[in-house]
Parts: sequence; C-alpha cells; structure tokens
Amino acid sequence: MSKMKKRADGRYCKEVYLDRLPNGKYRRVAVYGKTQKEVLEKAAEIKRQFEEGILIENPNVTFSEMAKIWIENCKPDIGDPHKLNYEQIIGKHLDPNIGTLKLKDLKPLHLQKIINKMDEEGLATATMKMVKLTASQILEAAIDNNLLIRNVFKKITIPKKPPKTRRALVDSEIRMITEHWNDHRMSLSAMIMLYCGLRRGEMIALDWKDINLEKRTITVSKSARVFPNQPIVKTPKTGAGIRTIPIPEVLMVALRHSQKKEGLICTQTDGKSMMTESSWSRAWNSYLYHLNLQYGGKPATGGKGVTWVIDNKITPHMLRHTYATLLYDAGVDVKSAQKYMGHSSVDVTLEIYTHLSRFREEESINALDKHLKDQGIEKASKARAVV
Repeated sequence: MSKMKKRADGRYCKEVYLDRLPNGKYRRVAVYGKTQKEVLEKAAEIKRQFEEGILIENPNVTFSEMAKIWIENCKPDIGDPHKLNYEQIIGKHLDPNIGTLKLKDLKPLHLQKIINKMDEEGLATATMKMVKLTASQILEAAIDNNLLIRNVFKKITIPKKPPKTRRALVDSEIRMITEHWNDHRMSLSAMIMLYCGLRRGEMIALDWKDINLEKRTITVSKSARVFPNQPIVKTPKTGAGIRTIPIPEVLMVALRHSQKKEGLICTQTDGKSMMTESSWSRAWNSYLYHLNLQYGGKPATGGKGVTWVIDNKITPHMLRHTYATLLYDAGVDVKSAQKYMGHSSVDVTLEIYTHLSRFREEESINALDKHLKDQGIEKASKARAVV
C-alpha cells in the first residue's frame, strides 16, 4: 500500500495495490475517508473483496446492466439470430432471477439454482448449457473491464440427463397422416416432413420454387429460426444441410394437387406470412386436434377435457425420425441416408441405423417367441424340462 495523504478538502487518501497487470503495471484502487481509521478500514475491505474475487470498481453495476453492456459492446459481430437467442436466454432465465443483483454480490449458488429449476421443469440439456455459457461470458466481460476478479459461474454443474428416446411413428400413425393430407392447412407440411425428413425450420422456410415436380426433388437451402414474434431465415449450419431430396410417389400426389408457382408452403392463417414460434405451435396443436376428431376423439364438453384417441405428443421431429426409419426399412444405404437427412457426419446417421438394427433384432426375437408360443412348442419344451 502507498502512504496515506491528506487532501486539500480535508479527506484522507490512500492507494491500495492489488496485483500486477500483464503490462507490468500495478492494479490500484484509490480509497478516501474523513479519518485515517476510515481509510484503513476501506482499504482492508477492498483487499478482502479482491481476494474473494468480487467487484473492485463501480460497486453498483448489476448483472442486468452488465448483460446489456455485453450484448451491445462486447458481441458486436454476432448476427441477428444469435443476438436474439442471447437476449431470449437473458430475458427468460437470467434477468428475472439475478438481474437486479450487483455483480459483487453474485455467488455460484445463484446460477446453480436457476439451472436446477430448469432441470426440474424438464428443459433440454443444451438449453441449460446455453444459460450457463451466456451468464459466464457476461462475467468474463466484467473481468475484462476491471469490474470483477473472478468468474463465480465457471464451475456450475449441469445435471446429467439420460438421452431422450426418439420414437418413430407406428404404421397406424403414418396412415393417419397420409390419409388426411388435404383437410388441414398443416396437412401438406406434415406429409413433406414425414416423407422427405425436413426439420421444422426447413419446412417453415420452404418455398414452392424449391420443389421441382418434373425431377421429383425438393431442394433444401435455408432454414427459419423461429422466435415468438420474429422468424429469421438463415443458411444451414453446415454444407450438409443444403441438399436435394427425392420425392416418393405417395407425396407427389399431394404436391401435384396443392401446387403453386411461388410462395411459402407453410404459412400463417393469412396464407403468406412466415410462421413464428407461437403461430407454429397453434397450427400444429390444431392439426393434431383435427386428426384426433377424425379418428373418434371428442372435443371438450360438459366440463370434461378433450378425449384423445391418438398421441397428442406427436412432434415434427418424430416425423423426421420416421423418415430415417423408412429409409432404413427400404434398404437405403447409410451414405445416401446421410445425404437425404442432411447430417453433417455419417456417425449421426449410423447411430440411428444401429439403433434401428438392434430394435429390429429384438422385434424378430419377440416375434419368434410369440410364434413358438402360439404353436405350443414353448409349452412342450417346458414340460420336457419338468420331466
């Protein structure tokens, strides 16, 4: 520490040396007080804060204020989709919980509680990792700007979750979608996702110009990142996402009947606007509700909820997974399947094919067991064992 000096205004001042910066200079903080005792107490507090890795300048900066600084000044080169994603993460998960806290008051427990709550609510591991990454980057920016010494969010634990089991549609569900390809505004989109394996974002961005009925192909060259009120069209993350997919005859019938010269295939109710997160959700739920009624389901009446006779949890990704299953069952080789699915690595396709292969083996064994049981052979074998 430097010597204490008395200023012209009557206050005492002392510089506290904290550590040496990469340029060789010392990091210093000036402390002021009306008495020497007050200065010494403040200097000791500054040293304590420094050793604990908390604020050393501007003690009133909140997490929310630092987050805004980070978005506007520390990430100037990020594109709009990424910026909107960060803003959503901050606005939905971080600001409501720790936005008003001062940087110096943040503890690891603050973020860990947010992550644990997300886990209890069943949010995806990728979302929890994104929340941790965002919060951690904001604190790193605070350190770079001499507002923090230590990043207290670095060692936050992301709960381990077993991988979700992806199911393909059963034959009756495939028939259900195929038979009703023309009686709901989402019917054609469901058919395309089922028989060409498009992702939701790719379906939302698909234009009639991307479909060549003469060559029987669909060209995927863009995808929509959907937000609550603002979709953004972008190119796929990898070159594998840009692909041309053959159209099976079962889908050609629906496409020929619905064909237009241009415009989006999947739109909002006005017939032209691109889908947003909320409009897609409403349309998809309406589509499942419609299918349910076609197969004997009942609407909500007399204080009772909807009677579901179909799975109301069918998702667009299930349709895509079903497409992979159809390719496997048809004997399509793994490299062609990789191309049609738009997987960046053949390992992803192989994982699906391997899983399906094991599943089919189990089905075969179960089928054999059932056959032997029906024939009474199993019973005879057990009787022999008793003897």
